[in-house]
Amino acid sequence: MGPLDPGKDHAVVAVRSILDVTKQSEFDNVLATARQDSKDLIVDMTELTFMDTRCMAVLIRHWKRLTNSSQRLVLVRATYKTVRALWVTGLDGHIPHADTLDQALLTLAAKDNRTP
Repeated sequence: MGPLDPGKDHAVVAVRSILDVTKQSEFDNVLATARQDSKDLIVDMTELTFMDTRCMAVLIRHWKRLTNSSQRLVLVRATYKTVRALWVTGLDGHIPHADTLDQALLTLAAKDNRTP
């Protein structure tokens, strides 16, 4: 787990396998580091098989901080099976998600090109 493709406008964090209490602190630190260096954050969950509620809370906390700072978070391959809490709480309708990294980048680009 770690930031990939750090760019001027965004960073991509790829998460793999299982995110549970043993990875909670590391997940929080990686997201915090990625947020410091970039405007927007993409969390790629393509290889994620399970996320517990503690790590989900970390993700939601960072999403709120990004939103409060006029930054954005986009999830890639956030499936019901792996991040069920998003659907149970209704947050799947608020946190943008895409099927591929390219679609996530297009989502960010489309929002950048909107006129106020």
